[in-house]
Amino acid sequence: MAEGERGGFSGSLSFILTAAGTAVGLGCIWRFPYLTAEHGGGIFILCYVAILLTLGITLLAVEFAIGRKTGVGVLDAFGKLNPKFGFLGIICVLVCALSQPYFAVLGACITKYGFLYMSGGGEAAAEAGFYATYIASNFEPLLWLLFYIAIAAVIVYFGVQAGIERVCKIVMPIEVFLIAILAIDCLSLPGAWEGLVYFLAPNFDNFTPDAVLEALGQVFYSLSLGLGVMVTFGSYLSKKVNVIKSSCSTAFFTFLVSMLAGALIVPASYLYTNGNPAAVGSGGIFESLPMVFDMMPFGTVTGGAFFVLLALAALTSTIAEFEVIVTALKDRLGFSRLKGVIIMSVYTLILGGFISLGYGALNWIQIGDMYLLEFFDFMSGTILMPLMVFFTCILVAYFVKPKVVLDEMNLKEKGVIRKGMWVMLKFVCPACIAIIFITNIIGMF
Repeated sequence: MAEGERGGFSGSLSFILTAAGTAVGLGCIWRFPYLTAEHGGGIFILCYVAILLTLGITLLAVEFAIGRKTGVGVLDAFGKLNPKFGFLGIICVLVCALSQPYFAVLGACITKYGFLYMSGGGEAAAEAGFYATYIASNFEPLLWLLFYIAIAAVIVYFGVQAGIERVCKIVMPIEVFLIAILAIDCLSLPGAWEGLVYFLAPNFDNFTPDAVLEALGQVFYSLSLGLGVMVTFGSYLSKKVNVIKSSCSTAFFTFLVSMLAGALIVPASYLYTNGNPAAVGSGGIFESLPMVFDMMPFGTVTGGAFFVLLALAALTSTIAEFEVIVTALKDRLGFSRLKGVIIMSVYTLILGGFISLGYGALNWIQIGDMYLLEFFDFMSGTILMPLMVFFTCILVAYFVKPKVVLDEMNLKEKGVIRKGMWVMLKFVCPACIAIIFITNIIGMF
């Protein structure tokens, strides 16, 4: 491809696998299982599915459509629809600039665990205090961060079709296959089926109104909404691709992987905690799961496969956020892809290294009661992502009017789906997002 020429996806299936592959990350494999365990099992899943099929698919289709309609990256896409909303592009880039480094830190840690298991050292990961000791060290996490960023940078350098699409087309089927095999392996353990029942059966004792808000937030995470990723991918999307079908397919893949992850992690945590997987929390993948793998037949192989799977999921999310900023630099400043990749790599290494040391040499730096990684997660996921999605709805519903975006989806003028999406964009989505945002802010105090 000539320098400056805008590429694209090789086909509809390739686009779906790429979008799903980049969306299926830590949100699906790490976050969904422990939230389900904490918030009522099957009843939480029902809430998640209901929100995914309504708000989730609507917002995902809107982001795809905005990208395809404008044909540019996030830095210019919103301003092209309405100059007054050009600031949304800046917010999108800011969200990625804040989330990319700490996601890279997590991805580097996961890669370290994968290498440890694959090299036969899985027993060390199962020792009490291993994770705390590792993240508190200064040198080794930085080396793994450098290695992880280098891999992501090489993939993004080759572009959308030759790099990101090619990787996701391979990685996505592997992820589904591996996690299905691991879930079956885990369920073969004595008592694991009781953990599966815990995961799937509605538990109203653990279900609270906050669980609905958590389910709504989880939809944002699992579909990478508000990051500019799907707008960026949409800008490379052919007019021949059906936006609605692509959105539904992407949502289906993310739900499938989330459920398979839950069928693995919740039963494993159930065994580890003797019947209380909700007690494991968000740190389970690094602290509890290695101990469970240590109890399993061929646990080193199983653990290695799991962390390789998780590393692949983290990598696809990382390259997606990489691409958002690289595309923005190309579109706005005319940078070559190589120059954009180098700038992003250096930036991610510097800020990611700073965050990585937040549990080590810089652990004295805390904002409120949050370490650096937790603070960057809070700013991007709790503050900026909901704001981004909220203002996107306002832009489409009240300034450029839904017709502009809905026509890009090729929806029938008086069709039921079109009317339903119009109601979602104009009323339901902004109201729900505002509730999440206000609730999160109140929860700070």
